[in-house]
Amino acid sequence: MRDYQRQNNNPYWMRKALYNEVLWIIRGYNDLKKEYNDRIDEGMSPESETPGGKTNSTGDPTGMKAIKLTVISEQIRAIEKARLVIPFEYMEGIWNNIQDGVPYPRDADRHTYGRWKSRYIWEVAKNLDKV
Repeated sequence: MRDYQRQNNNPYWMRKALYNEVLWIIRGYNDLKKEYNDRIDEGMSPESETPGGKTNSTGDPTGMKAIKLTVISEQIRAIEKARLVIPFEYMEGIWNNIQDGVPYPRDADRHTYGRWKSRYIWEVAKNLDKV
């Protein structure tokens, strides 16, 4: 399936590279959630600590973990916050189209879904401070 961004009368138009970047962040939502939960759980297990508290690596692994968790949580928040802008009746069709390439439901015109999909992707980009 081709990733198409509406060109005519689209107030939410973005550069192609930015559009694809945001689209793939949205497509990775389930993986982001899993990675976030795994990283949170990883730090709470007693096996994650080294014996004696000493390691051979340099740097700040706790700080790096915190930075990575912050980036992941910001992406998750941006995706979930943008869902609140889209009317409930269109969100499932848009979500399934982005995630799995499923055609839009026939309860509304495909142009309506296309407009809301453009708005949703733009909202995610705005929440990520990319537009």
